[in-house]
Amino acid sequence: MKATKQINAGLQTSPRNKSTRRLMNDAFSRFIEKDGNFIEQFQTTGFNTRTFELYVSELLHAEGFTFEGREPHPDFCVTKNGVKLSIECTTANPTGNGNGGIFVYEGTNDKDSDAEGLRARQENEVPIKIAGALRNKMLHRVNKTDPKAYWELPHVAGNPFVLAIQTFHEHGALGFSNAAVVRYLYGIEHTPSWDEAGNLVINSEEVLEHTHMKAVSSQQASSTYPTRRTCRPFSGRTPARSPNSRGWLLPVRTPMRK
Repeated sequence: MKATKQINAGLQTSPRNKSTRRLMNDAFSRFIEKDGNFIEQFQTTGFNTRTFELYVSELLHAEGFTFEGREPHPDFCVTKNGVKLSIECTTANPTGNGNGGIFVYEGTNDKDSDAEGLRARQENEVPIKIAGALRNKMLHRVNKTDPKAYWELPHVAGNPFVLAIQTFHEHGALGFSNAAVVRYLYGIEHTPSWDEAGNLVINSEEVLEHTHMKAVSSQQASSTYPTRRTCRPFSGRTPARSPNSRGWLLPVRTPMRK
């Protein structure tokens, strides 16, 4: 937490962050806080998620949406051209950050210099991260006495419901989250090629599974072992099944001990 306070102090007083402070203050002045804990989370472990909420808020303001209601869930209820929609924000976050501090995102990542490694992460690791974040929101229930999914709430039911997601799980993740989201949601990979006449040809291939190998610490011994995490693309899962079905957005962990 000490590191968190030092970071916040730098953001608040450093001359080089003056334009950032002005931009953030302007955004916050237009932000409609509904749950009463935005500032506390913004200054601690919810920094990435709350920053993304500010971004979505500014996007909605810029696009001329009208904000409605003071209900704490979901994050936004807006209208435009006679259409009402509700939006809940979520982020794919870093793991193993249990020290109580914030993950200070950086725009570049040394790992991105490895083109093959970057492609592998974009095609498998990032979709699995996205699947986990979306699944958590799909399975979340509001109100312990009368549990309801976001889309079942009285002020949401019957209108479009949107899950807005962004990746903050590692440095540089914002640069390639778009392709990973499309790959996971639609289960399609597009690759370019050129015919003999030099015309661009877009090839489509179905993605059947995302697989990522990760080293996991053993609780019984001071060692690590590889584990395989897999999930299927969201595309093709019929809406006839209940959105809270355990089969949706479910990453599968398969230990692969040596």
